[in-house]
Amino acid sequence: QESINARQGVLFFMCILQTMGPIINTVQAFCLEKSIVMRERQTRSYSLGMYYITAFVSTIPIQIIFPVIFGCILYWIVGLNILFERFVWFLVITVLTNFAAIGLGFLCGCGAPSVEAATTIAQTVVALMILFSGFFIHVESLPIWLQWLTYISVIRWAFMAFMINEFDGETGFQCDSKLLSSCFQTGDEVL
Repeated sequence: QESINARQGVLFFMCILQTMGPIINTVQAFCLEKSIVMRERQTRSYSLGMYYITAFVSTIPIQIIFPVIFGCILYWIVGLNILFERFVWFLVITVLTNFAAIGLGFLCGCGAPSVEAATTIAQTVVALMILFSGFFIHVESLPIWLQWLTYISVIRWAFMAFMINEFDGETGFQCDSKLLSSCFQTGDEVL
């Protein structure tokens, strides 16, 4: 039972790491380039979509290599599910979370007048995604008018994907006799 809580915590921490770093890096880089992009866009050198695609594609090697290295180390150190297929899915989810955070970084950078403002907006967005991820506050206990925020939380979607990858179909959890009332015996019960 302790291993379930530990793995949930590690998976949630992974979601935060794979969101916070890329969103802040993207915001800071984009805000520095924004004036150049706007000037070249006014002269019709290239479209905004083309800038976004090239900026994203140019960072793909870095945005894949580092999360994969970190994921490879973390996965085996903390003792997550030993099936190789689950390990590969863990890496895929990690990289996709990273990509989603890059997109959010561009979004935050677009709406801010300065690097400082964009960084503050990005940090606020990440804090809200953490709050509405379902890890600290269950979605059902939120006021109905706030529940829609859970659907736009990248961290919530990543955490759910990690949890399904880790626990779906698993059996054989050991129960402590003191905690029998809140004991999970299968991965589906954990989910």
